[in-house]
Amino acid sequence: MQSSKEKEQTLTRLKQFFRMSSRAGGSRDRHEWCLTMELEKELRPETPVAQRCKTLKELGEIVAKNQLQENLVPKLWDLTKDLIVPNKPAEQRQVALMFYCRLIQGQYKDLGMMRSHFFHVIQEHDVTEDLPYRLDLLKALTLNGKDIGHFEEKIGKFMLDWMHPIVEARLTKGFLEMLINVIRYNTAYLDKDVIIGILNNSCTLSCTIDDTATVLSCLSVLDTVIRYAIFPDEALPWVIMALCRTVNCEVYCQNAWQIMRNLLGTDLGHAALLQMCNILNERQLHHDAPLLRGAVFHINMGVWGSSSSAANTLRCTPSMVLLSFLHSLRSGHMIVTYEVTLSIQRLIQNQGKEVSEPTWDVIIDILTQIAKNNAGSNLPKDHIIQKHFHDTIDMIEELIGSIAADPEKIYALIEHVCQDRPESSVLNLIEYRATRIRASKPDSLQELYEFIDCFYKKMPTSKIRVHAIKALTQVMEVNRAAYEEEILDQVVMEQFCNVVHENDLTVRMAVAELLIELSKNCETKRCLELFDIMERMIMRQYDMSHHAEDYIFTSRDDTKDIQVLVEGLIKVFHIKLYRLPSSHAIYIYHMLINFLEQHYAKPKRYENTSAIRHIIFEWMLKARANASYHIGYPDSSLNGQIRYSHYLGIEHPTSGPLSTQSSVSQSESSATSIPNMNYTLIPIRKGCKLIVKCLELEKDWNIIQLVLSELPNILENRALIQGNDVDFLTRTLHKMYVDKRFIETVKNVTSSKPPITTDLQILLLPAIASAATYHQHLDVTTQKIIVDVLKQGLVTKAIRICVHALTVLLLEIPKLLIGMLPDVLYELSKLSSTTQTAAPVLEFLSTMNRLPSQKFANFVQHDCMYVFAIALPYTNPYRFDHYVVSLAHHVVAGWFLKCRLERRADLVKYIIMGLQSNVKLPIQEKTRKYNVDMAALENEDSSNRKRSSSLTERGSKMSQDAQTQAQPLVAFHLELVETCIDFLARHTYSLCSALPKRMPAADFLLNGGQHMTWLVGNSLITVTTSGCSVTPLKNGLCDKCHSILPNHTLSKSESTTSSVLPTSPESNLSSRNEPEYATGRRYTKASFQMSSTNESDVSTDVTSSSSSALNTNANSGTQDKFFRQSSQEGRFSSSSSLEALSRRGSNPDQPSSEGYESQKHQRDVHPTLQAP
Repeated sequence: MQSSKEKEQTLTRLKQFFRMSSRAGGSRDRHEWCLTMELEKELRPETPVAQRCKTLKELGEIVAKNQLQENLVPKLWDLTKDLIVPNKPAEQRQVALMFYCRLIQGQYKDLGMMRSHFFHVIQEHDVTEDLPYRLDLLKALTLNGKDIGHFEEKIGKFMLDWMHPIVEARLTKGFLEMLINVIRYNTAYLDKDVIIGILNNSCTLSCTIDDTATVLSCLSVLDTVIRYAIFPDEALPWVIMALCRTVNCEVYCQNAWQIMRNLLGTDLGHAALLQMCNILNERQLHHDAPLLRGAVFHINMGVWGSSSSAANTLRCTPSMVLLSFLHSLRSGHMIVTYEVTLSIQRLIQNQGKEVSEPTWDVIIDILTQIAKNNAGSNLPKDHIIQKHFHDTIDMIEELIGSIAADPEKIYALIEHVCQDRPESSVLNLIEYRATRIRASKPDSLQELYEFIDCFYKKMPTSKIRVHAIKALTQVMEVNRAAYEEEILDQVVMEQFCNVVHENDLTVRMAVAELLIELSKNCETKRCLELFDIMERMIMRQYDMSHHAEDYIFTSRDDTKDIQVLVEGLIKVFHIKLYRLPSSHAIYIYHMLINFLEQHYAKPKRYENTSAIRHIIFEWMLKARANASYHIGYPDSSLNGQIRYSHYLGIEHPTSGPLSTQSSVSQSESSATSIPNMNYTLIPIRKGCKLIVKCLELEKDWNIIQLVLSELPNILENRALIQGNDVDFLTRTLHKMYVDKRFIETVKNVTSSKPPITTDLQILLLPAIASAATYHQHLDVTTQKIIVDVLKQGLVTKAIRICVHALTVLLLEIPKLLIGMLPDVLYELSKLSSTTQTAAPVLEFLSTMNRLPSQKFANFVQHDCMYVFAIALPYTNPYRFDHYVVSLAHHVVAGWFLKCRLERRADLVKYIIMGLQSNVKLPIQEKTRKYNVDMAALENEDSSNRKRSSSLTERGSKMSQDAQTQAQPLVAFHLELVETCIDFLARHTYSLCSALPKRMPAADFLLNGGQHMTWLVGNSLITVTTSGCSVTPLKNGLCDKCHSILPNHTLSKSESTTSSVLPTSPESNLSSRNEPEYATGRRYTKASFQMSSTNESDVSTDVTSSSSSALNTNANSGTQDKFFRQSSQEGRFSSSSSLEALSRRGSNPDQPSSEGYESQKHQRDVHPTLQAP
């Protein structure tokens, strides 16, 4: 019975056959073409050759596309067969062969017995020049090897004999592709000797030719034979050797392994494995390194290297092939050694825990032989073979205890290569020794001393010494509670007291980490001894005599030990800050400060390595002090909140000067002088002076950038800065700002892009602005310097900071800034109006408005114009928000009042022009654009519109909604402008207030009286009744009013109406001529004038905001909509910001209840005293 695989192959062939038949059957629908007499005459031998060739070329396209008449193919052959005679010119032969190729392609289904004839032509036409055309003809005749009908018995032998000429003609790729199809689709017609010959030639070709495509095609031939033919045993050695050699090339590796995997999965798998083992064991083949390496690779992958079906089929144990690996290593080839190393590594990785003990013995022997080969070749430690070899040993070490290997052999192997082993291997031994050290045992301290002496002092390898130091740290952690003092005294101090003379940087770093860890929890005097060792290590580069004065560190790696010490000391400082004794933290502070002082005394030494200084300054600039002058630092456990020390504080004015402590004994004596023994002062002034020195002498851009960026933050902490020379700091910052050559001396070590002056100024301006808050501690000259710098900073990117600082100075030291205001305003007038600068600039101007007018007595006309020039661009409603626009109007109005009366008339025209250009014109432009778009939409021809009317309607509706939503905004800004115009008109020629002042007599009569206010046109009308001096007793009324009340009782409807809405004084008069629904309407100025003559019996105090001639002309003469907006449009007006300066109402042309409700000031009026 057929297997499932054979059934699938048969089914696939049937599908291909029926597809071929369907394609052939579909061609019968083509037009049938007949050979005419004229064409037949042109093809006959008596016709000139050139004419015949031309006709054949033209006829080739016809026969390829049309179906020929029956028996026309033999006829065309008879007419043209003389053209392919070998003695004919090559051009004639090739034209004829090309014609036959097109003829076969077009008439493939009707060839019949002509197929055999054409194959015979290909077989017998032995002309070297025509070999490509013969190959193309054979491809067309066989459908590229798929159909060999009528010549099945001949093609196998022919193709085998044809391989050598094909290879010589460099046509191998196309030929092998056709050969693969012949084997795949017609393997039953190929004899065994043909297949053996094909395999032999393919193997030879794959190992001798350099063309990648050809070699891949040869491998495909081998793969096809294994898949579709019966593989002959005689060809197995050739195929094995070919696959072992080609697998060494990266391009063919995957293909060669896939073929070998398929071969190992057949019934010849064990024979192939045996053949490869024989190759490894045969001494005569040990000279062929690629062959040995390929055999090792295939055995490795086939037995344990992959999870393929081949490994499952072979079912071989590693012990069956490992001895062959050991024999191959004796060849001495490093490439074979490398492959065996990878194979053993993969074996341990995949099956390490399942390998038996005898197999482990062979593996250890193989690794030992690999070590000998590596040593004999003098391979460097970083060689890839060494790397994989030591990785393999690392895996074995990790598996110790869980495998059946003998630990003694494993450690013997490690000892054999201990000089080349990484620290992890030797660490196992160190850890083994370290775990056996117990302080409770007798002579444990001596044992620990000898342990450190052996692995730290005597071992030449730095990594082993480092791990010995780390092992000491672990021992210390275990025995700290009981034997900390003894270990520090007898081991640490004895072994590491002279570490300052150690030349190995890595070892110094490890010792630094050890000392840091030991000092974190040490609270005895031994901690100061540890600090002394660390201080000598930090100052090593300045104290060692072997360093010349001009020695310069060029790399950051050269100072890693100092960087580790500094970082560790800062961590210890954060720990000791909240513990006693405080002398430990003070010692660390002096240690780090002294290092910076030494650097700036000899800056050449560390000028190229700024990391250490960056760390120290970053730590210093994070310090903060609370109101009690306790020092604190951000605590990561508290989400960055400042945690203050209970035991350490800074100098403050009440504590008096504190002398610099040069030693621990001095710090302890100063602590004893304070009544509180647990509170110690730290001399912070020394660090502040060092920061100023950094700004003067530092040449590294990263350090300068750090200090300047943190200065504004630290200057906010007044408790920390108080008592320091802020004036000197400010003058230093100013010197950096004005010195144009300072930036040329600064270099950026971490970047190739050098800093520029603008970068420095952007960092300096916030610091100088922050220093301005200490103006009471600054000289007058320094204060002027700050103002000059801030004035220059107005043209930089830090404009907001400069304006805010100027605002603060204007409030705190106005006397200084008033004299410089014209220059400041001039600089501000040159700035572009942007949203970023709008708020600070306007707030500065608004603050300036609050100053007394006498402060601006020296202002000239241009100085006044500067304010308007600055503020008016910010009234544009389409560029700025409500706050900015309203504030700009407020500044314009306020500053207008500050100007002298004789200058105001000249300023009005300029202000109105500015309002028109910034408010009116943008609004008109937006309105005009909207009207044009709507008109174009309404007048659009229906043929140009989209078919879906809903889209047009939706767009029109969206435009209308946008316009409707914009109307309140437009009304808001127009109302704001109109308010400003009215304000200018009122105060251009007078200094009177908007609210008239009562006479003393009127004030006496109206005091205590009730009043009511109405909005009438553009006026607020307030009617106040005379007061009553009698105390109210009855229902809130006096006796006289209570007696009059029954005679003037109002109807229920009238009292209801009066309680709901206060009526105008002329309500009764107007109700005669207006319908009932208009009684609640606001009254115009004309109606008020008509009714005011009837109110003489009531004492009134009327305040009206009538406009001047300028405003009257604007409203009635020009009839400009800009100055005549309805109160309905202005119902969202926010002109209340000018309420203290002017009061006005809505336009009287279109009254609005909303405007009435928003601006009325209502109080209840006694019913008996209400005006008729």
